[in-house]
Amino acid sequence: MAYIGVSPSNGVRRKHTYTATAAQTSFTGAGAEGITLSYLDSNYVDVYQNGVKLSEADYTSTTGTTVVLATGAIVSDMVEIVVYDVFSVADTVSKSAGGTFDGDVTAAGTLAVTGVVTANGGAVFNEGSADVDFRVESNGNANMLFVDGGNDRVYIGKNATGSTFNAKLQIEDTGAAAGIAIHRANAGTGQGNLNFSKSRAATIGDNTVVQDGDGLGAIIWSGADGTDRATPAAQIQAVVDGTPGSNDMPGKLIFSTTKDGAAATSEYFRLMSNGRLEAQSVSNDGTVLQQFRIDWRNENNAGIMAGIGCVRTDNSNAPGAFVIRTSTNVDSSANSSDGEISEKFRVAANGDLTGTDTSIASNSDNRLKENISDFTYNLTKFKALKTKTFDWKQPTLHGNKSGVRGFVAQDIETVDNYWIDEVEVQADSDDYQYLEDKDVLYTENSTIPEGKEVGDLEYKARMAKTSKLGQKDAMYVSIIQQLITKIETLETKVTALEG
Repeated sequence: MAYIGVSPSNGVRRKHTYTATAAQTSFTGAGAEGITLSYLDSNYVDVYQNGVKLSEADYTSTTGTTVVLATGAIVSDMVEIVVYDVFSVADTVSKSAGGTFDGDVTAAGTLAVTGVVTANGGAVFNEGSADVDFRVESNGNANMLFVDGGNDRVYIGKNATGSTFNAKLQIEDTGAAAGIAIHRANAGTGQGNLNFSKSRAATIGDNTVVQDGDGLGAIIWSGADGTDRATPAAQIQAVVDGTPGSNDMPGKLIFSTTKDGAAATSEYFRLMSNGRLEAQSVSNDGTVLQQFRIDWRNENNAGIMAGIGCVRTDNSNAPGAFVIRTSTNVDSSANSSDGEISEKFRVAANGDLTGTDTSIASNSDNRLKENISDFTYNLTKFKALKTKTFDWKQPTLHGNKSGVRGFVAQDIETVDNYWIDEVEVQADSDDYQYLEDKDVLYTENSTIPEGKEVGDLEYKARMAKTSKLGQKDAMYVSIIQQLITKIETLETKVTALEG
């Protein structure tokens, strides 16, 4: 066992007596006492010749079994060799000189160290899993690091007293130091990271795959309410959004805040795995059933200049309308709420566009135009336009309308493709199944990667033809075509009468 302090020891004295022969220098083996000469340390050997103690220069004792005189003895000289065997605790370290331990050191009581403690290997505290705490004190904080052994928690800046959260790591401070800074020094593009993860395994270290809807981590903000600090004000949560697989982890972010008077957060935004940003409907003040709004405030944050929102217009099947609001006066500091903001346009659930003012205009100033010339639409093309009624294959995508009045894009295209465009239909749309893949080629306006050129295949997509002519246009075209027919009939009759 290692020992700190003065080595305790006791000694055994053995005497070996020899009668010298003429000029004898070497003495070994058993003396007159019948004990064979042996020693462990030459520092614990005394040599006497005829009762006179010799100095260390007068003999050599190095072998452990022999003592050699520097000058040969005279015949019948009495040579006495006294050996002291010293017994001491192994691996002792002097309290003044210090030293190194090669084995374990166990202290049953308090171990106080006023100097520096250096551990070149691993360090284990509370190996026996006792309900004891570990504390590190800094110059300004008695609990700079505090390990709560009974509750399996670690605190920085405080002890376990008055803890609100069940978090394994808690940081508290009265100043700006109450924070976490993550810095990475790197010559490339690498950054510092804060990682959250989850496994469905009950054992730490196992990697049982997670499932759709599993939470992966959350950032929660809360404040003191006079009783505790456990009531959340806002939260961002990462959730599995699909079926995970090897190197495949679909995820979404959910953004939540707590309304005034509520004790829990409510979801408002979702950033989905497919890149869509979805807004969650919330209860409103009664003017509409449910709504979500995005508002723009003025430069001094005194009032709202404009806003867009999704409004639930009926409680039966949750139809929605898209509403645009603007304000005429938000510059006053007293205008701290909606002020004079009011609805200007609405896109209804059935696709109708309505406005509080019918003056919908576009820029037509001649100063903004060039190459201006007269235009007369071709009457033959106009007469060839075909108005139709139809039903949608997916009515829920088109306002649940039936017997729709309008046009078919392909019909218009054969007459005048000026009125036709194409839009890409996403794979998650129910209309996707009715369309075919089409090559999308790089154009002069495309961002063309190295090795590609204009006209090369960019990707395949499913495109739907769109018409710039709508339901009201169909009504006007149908009426005008009938009037044209009547006019032409009248012209024929007039010509006949004149003839």
